[in-house]
This record gives sequence, structure tokens and C-alpha cells, in this order.
Amino acid sequence: MAKGNNIYFMSAVGFKPPHKGHLHMIKEAVKEAASRGANYKLFIGRSPRGGITLDQSLQVLNLFLNDAGVSLGDGIGEVEINPVAESNPTGNVYGDNPRNRKQGRVGKRVYTSSPLQPLINLALEMPERSEIVVPSSSEDSERAETLKNILSHSRDDIKVEKMIVEPVSSIEGEGKLSATDMRKTIENGEFEKFKKYIPESSLDKAEGIWVNILRRELPVSSIDGKDLNEMIKGQLIEAINNLLPDSEKDKKEKKEEEEDEETVEEVSSMAGGNVQGGGSGHRDKRDDEETIIREVYDYLLNTDVIRVD
Repeated sequence: MAKGNNIYFMSAVGFKPPHKGHLHMIKEAVKEAASRGANYKLFIGRSPRGGITLDQSLQVLNLFLNDAGVSLGDGIGEVEINPVAESNPTGNVYGDNPRNRKQGRVGKRVYTSSPLQPLINLALEMPERSEIVVPSSSEDSERAETLKNILSHSRDDIKVEKMIVEPVSSIEGEGKLSATDMRKTIENGEFEKFKKYIPESSLDKAEGIWVNILRRELPVSSIDGKDLNEMIKGQLIEAINNLLPDSEKDKKEKKEEEEDEETVEEVSSMAGGNVQGGGSGHRDKRDDEETIIREVYDYLLNTDVIRVD
């Protein structure tokens, strides 16, 4: 086995965006890397996928890692996140053929945006007989073999070892977890399904991720229309009470205490829209509140600020 400081745990990933399967792999890789005196280097691609950017992915990933207690850094047992550059040099040059001659690039170095290239470039500079461990899911187990084949042409002294991590449970009826399906879920506005991709340790942040990082709107509430009406009415009453001067609040509370059961029933009937007119012509503060509430509520409905489906 190579010396501790010559062992490198590394993966080239997309993570657009990261999900609980990615976090599971990272945690397992970090645990193994720590036991062998190494950290875990992640090379994350810059190119957006399905509208998900590198910046959004990094925000989500940092949140996941923090909630899971995984430390960032280049120390033993830590995760080192390396966003790749937009263009990275490869070890190849453009050959002499009609197409390359037409574009004037014969003999020029080939560049790529693949996150695998910076990993390869780092490997080429490693000490002799270093060892690279490539953590990956059992669903994507050829990553280590691919790297080994690439390095065999120039650094056949480097040992490449694969570390297979069994994936976490898939979404029932959907198959394995994948960033592609997660992006579709986001694009379709399926917030409840989106939460199934979030690690348990960060589940309480799902709404914040959806709204503040991914810039998506939460779906319309599925609360029953009658219940929603009562909730909004209660909130409006509280807001109105908070705006009333203290003297008015005292008068209102005193009046309510003096009302008898018959008056309460009458006011309840008025709140339900059953008033036909007549009466003493007297309007107390509660009547005014009901009128204001109903007018504000109707306005919010008519302007689509709120909707009751």
C-alpha cells in the first residue's frame, strides 16, 4: 500500500443538483479516506444542466454537507470542493486533417470543460507510485476503469482503485435516484416529489432550497377552501387588531365582554353573509372588521394574490 500522503480519493462529478444519493456517497468516501489518512477531492463541472447552474449546485451541496456534519477543507477526512474552470487543457493536440486545417487549429492543444480533465491533470503531477481511489455508485462503477485506461499511457505507475458505494433507496415507482430525474421534477414544479431527493438531515431546508436557491414558486396550497378562508380571516383580524390604537382595543374588548349570547349569534350570522338588512342600524367594531376582512379577501381573490381551487 502506498504511503498515506500518496493516497488520493477523487471523483469528477456533475451534481446538477446534488441529491441524497450524492451525499451518501460523499459520507462513505470521507469515512474511508479518513481511515487511510486522506481527504476526498470533488471536481465539479461548471456547465449548467437543465437550467441548474454551478452556483446553485454549490449552495445546495454546502448546505447538505453542513447539515450532515461533513467538514470542508484539505485535511484528513474532509471534503475538498474544486469547481472546474470553463476550459481545461488536455494532453492532446488537434491532428492534421481537413476540418482542423480549415479551423486553423492543427497542432494546438485540445481544451475541454469536462470535470474529469482537472482530475487527470492532477494525477499526472502525483508522486511516483501514488494511489488513486475513485468512489462511485454501483450504478456507475466504470469511472475507475476509465481513469485507469487514460493514465496507462503516461502514468502506468499509478494504481487506480475503485470504491463502490451502494446507492440509497430509490423513489418508489421511479427507479434509481438520478440528477436528471430530479431536474425534471424541478422543471415540472413538483415540490412534494422534490423533497424525496433531499437528505433527511436537510429536509427542513427543502422549502428554502426550492424558493431561495432554485428560484421556484411553491405550489398553491391544497388546504380545503373553507379552512383556508378561516385561516386568512383569522390572520386579517389579527392584523387589524395590531393596527388599532390601544384605546380602541380596550373599548372593543370591553364591548365584547358585555355582549350576550343573542348578540354573538347575530354577529356570527352576519359574518356568514346572511344579513338581509333592517335591525337597529347600529354597527359595532366587529361588524366593521367583518366588512373590511371580506373586502380585502375579495380583492386578494380577484387579483389572484390568493387562489382557492
